[in-house]
Amino acid sequence: MRVRKPKRPEPAPAPPPAADHSLRLVYLGLALITLLLYLPVREHEFLNYDDDPYVTENPQVRQGLTWANIVWAFTDMHFYMWHPLTSISHMLDVELFGLNPGAHHVMNVLLHTLSTLLVFALLFRTTKTLWPSIFVAALFAWHPLRVESVAWIAERKDVMSGLFWLLTLHAYVRYVEQPGPRRLWTAVGVYGLAILTKPMVVTLPCALLLLDVWPLRRLKLDNLRNDLKAAWPLVREKVPFFALSVLLAALTFYAQKSGDVVQTFDRFSFAARLSNALVSYARYLGKAIWPADLAVFYPHPGTWPLWQTLGAVMLLVAVTWLVWRYRSARPYLFTGWFWYLGTLVPVIGLVQVGGQSMADRYTYVPLIGIAVMVVWGLAELRQRMPRWSAPVLGVAVIASLACLVATRLQLRHWKNSETLFRHTLSVTGQDTVPRVNLAETLVRQNRPDEAVEVLRAGLKAEPDDANSWNALGMAFAAKGEYEEALKAYQEAMRLDSGLHDVKNNLGNALIKLGRPAEALRIFEELAAQEKPDADLLNNWGLALSDVGRRDEAIAKYREALKLNPFSPLAHQNLGLTLMEVGQIEQAIEHHREAARLKPGFFQAHAAMGFALATLKRHAEAAEQYREALRFNPQFTEAHAGLGLSLGAMGDLKSALHHLGEAAKLEPTNPQKHFLLASAANRAGDVTTSTKHYREAARLAPNDANLLWQVAWLLATHPSPEFRNGEEAVKLATRACELTQQRDALPLDSLAAAYAETGRFGEAAATATKALEAARQQQLPMAAAIEQRLRLYQEGKPWRETR
Repeated sequence: MRVRKPKRPEPAPAPPPAADHSLRLVYLGLALITLLLYLPVREHEFLNYDDDPYVTENPQVRQGLTWANIVWAFTDMHFYMWHPLTSISHMLDVELFGLNPGAHHVMNVLLHTLSTLLVFALLFRTTKTLWPSIFVAALFAWHPLRVESVAWIAERKDVMSGLFWLLTLHAYVRYVEQPGPRRLWTAVGVYGLAILTKPMVVTLPCALLLLDVWPLRRLKLDNLRNDLKAAWPLVREKVPFFALSVLLAALTFYAQKSGDVVQTFDRFSFAARLSNALVSYARYLGKAIWPADLAVFYPHPGTWPLWQTLGAVMLLVAVTWLVWRYRSARPYLFTGWFWYLGTLVPVIGLVQVGGQSMADRYTYVPLIGIAVMVVWGLAELRQRMPRWSAPVLGVAVIASLACLVATRLQLRHWKNSETLFRHTLSVTGQDTVPRVNLAETLVRQNRPDEAVEVLRAGLKAEPDDANSWNALGMAFAAKGEYEEALKAYQEAMRLDSGLHDVKNNLGNALIKLGRPAEALRIFEELAAQEKPDADLLNNWGLALSDVGRRDEAIAKYREALKLNPFSPLAHQNLGLTLMEVGQIEQAIEHHREAARLKPGFFQAHAAMGFALATLKRHAEAAEQYREALRFNPQFTEAHAGLGLSLGAMGDLKSALHHLGEAAKLEPTNPQKHFLLASAANRAGDVTTSTKHYREAARLAPNDANLLWQVAWLLATHPSPEFRNGEEAVKLATRACELTQQRDALPLDSLAAAYAETGRFGEAAATATKALEAARQQQLPMAAAIEQRLRLYQEGKPWRETR
C-alpha cells in the first residue's frame, strides 16, 4: 500500500515593500534601544563572584582559543556544570580582547540583542501580529530582571543558552512549516548546541509541545481524551530531543553531585524545598510585575511561614485553573503559563544547588511565557473593546519605558564587586555571601580595615558563620596581624572543620608567624585528603622554603604553575626562592611574569629590583623600585632598595632621600637606620650618619652583625668629628659576647675600638684572636687583620680612607 505524502502548504505570498520596510525599522529599533540601554557595561569590571573561576583565574580560558583548551572544555565538568560551548566563548573573548572586562561585557550585550530580535521574529512569524510581538520582545530585552544575565560576565551561559534556545525554536517552526527529516534533524542539531551552553535548556522539548498548542495550533485542547490521542504523534517526533535532555540531566546531576554542591536533605528537607519552590514561583511573578529590591543573591530562609506557602499555592492553583478553563478559547494563556512553570522546574529548588532561594537570572527564558500571556491578553482586550484601545496601548508603552528606566538604574549596582555587594546587603540584610564577597573585594583594594568592620558587623548577627570567620582571618592577614588571623581561622575550623580554604589559610598564617613546621603538617594532611590545587601547592612551597628545603619548595611552585600558569603568587614565590639558591636570572623572569599577571603587584616589582641590583644592573633596578613605589608610596623596602641603587649610581642626594623615607616609615627597624647612616657617611654628612648609626645600635642591642659594623665605623672613620672610641668599644664588646668571641669580624672591630681609645695592648691581643679566627674560618680578610695588628703593636690606630 502506497502512503501518500502530505501535501505541502502553499508558500505565503511575499509581503509588500512597505511591510518589509516596517519590519526593518522594528528590528533596527529593538536592536539600537537594547544596545544603548546596556551601553554602561563597557565601563564595568570583572566581579569576584564567579567571574574568577569562569574567566580571570581560569588557566584554560586565559590561554585563549587552542585545541587543547577546546578538548578541556568538552571533557571537564567545570564549575560543577558541563557547558563546553560557553567556556569556548570565554576563550574566544580572551583571544580577541585579552582580559578587557568591557569587551567581555559587550559580547554579552550583543548576544542578548540577537536573542531579542529572535523573540520578535519567532512570534511575528508564527502569529503575524506585529505590536504584541514587539512588546513581548521589548519586555524580554528591557526588563530589569534581565540585568543579572546580561551585566554579569559569568552568566554568559544564560545569554548563550537563551540564544540557542530561540534558534532551536526557529528551526522547529521551519520544520513544522515544511515537514521533513532534514529539517527535523537540523532542529535536533541546534538543540544539541543549546545543550552545550547551559543545563537549564533540558526542558526545551516540553516547550516545543507547548508551541504545538499555540501559536502553531497543531494540537487543539478541547477534549482531554482526544487531546491525548492527538498529542502522541507530536511527542513521538520529539523523542530525539527528549533523549538529549535525559543525557544532559544525567551529566548535570553527576557534575553537581561530584562537586558536592547539591544540598542534602539534612540541610533542606523535601518539605522545605517544596515550600520554597512554590513561594519562588509567586515571588518571580511579583518581581516581574514590580521589579524592586533585586539582588544577586537571595538567601534561602530554610522554611517559609505557612501563610506564605498557602498563599503561593492558592495563586498558582487559581491561575492554573483559569488557564485550563480557557485553554481552547485562549490557548496563548495555556502555553504562556505552562511555559513559565515548566522552564523553571530545573532551577526552582526541588534539587537544591547552593544556598540561594531563587535568582533573577533563572527568569531569562521563563518570563517570556508570562509576557505572552499579558501582552496577548491586552491585545485581545483591545480587539474586543475598541474604546479601550488607546489606554491599553498607553499602558504597554508606559510599562516598556518604565522597564528602560528601572533597568538603567539597576545596571549601576553591577559596576563592580563593591557596588554589587553593598547593594545586595542593603536588600537582603546581613547575609554570608554578599558580606564575605564585599570583604574580599575590600581586601583586594588594600582596604582591610573596612573589611574587618564589615565582617565584625555581620558576625554580631551570625556569630557561628564559619565562612565569615575565615574571611575575617584573611582581612587580618592583609593587615599583617597574623595572630588575630590565626584566631579567626581557628574559630572557623571549630565551626566547620571541613572547609578546605580555612586549612590552607591557617597554614599560611603559621608561616607568617614563623611556624613553618606546623604549617607543613597542615598542608601534608590536606594533600592526603584531596588532590592539591595551585593555592595549596604555593603555600606548601612557602613552608618548605622556610624550613630550608628549597629544592622541594621550587618543585612545589613549579607544580602549582603547571596547574595554573597565571598565578602571580606562585611566580613571585618561585622567584624569591630561586634568588636564595643563586638562580638570579630565572628569578627575574618569574618576578617579571608576576608583575605582568597582576598589575599593581608592587612586591613583585621590588623583588625584581633587588634581583637586578644583585647583578649590579642598578639603573634597571631603580626603574623597578620606582614602579613599586608608584603603586605603593609607603613601601619601605622599595624606598630602601631605590636608595641603595641610586647610591651605587652616584646620586647620593636622592639616595639619602629614599633611605630617609624608609627610616621614617619604619622608625623601629634598625636596618633602615643603618642603611641611611651608611649613605650619609658616604655623602660626608657626619651628623646624620652618627645619629642613625646610634639609633640602629639602640634598636638592635642583640644584632651582632649590625653592632660590630657600627662599632667599626665609630672606631675607624677618617673624620675625628665622627669617631667615638668608648662607644665603639661598648658596641663591639656586646657583639663579641653575642658571638662567644669566635667570630673574626666582631673581634676585629673590638681591636680597632681599643686602638682608638689608646688601649693598644688590648687592641693587639684582640687582633691576634681575630687573626686566629679568620684563619680558622678561611676568611680572605686575614691578611688585612695581620696588617692592622702590626699597627697596634706600633701604638697606632687604624683609619679607613675615603
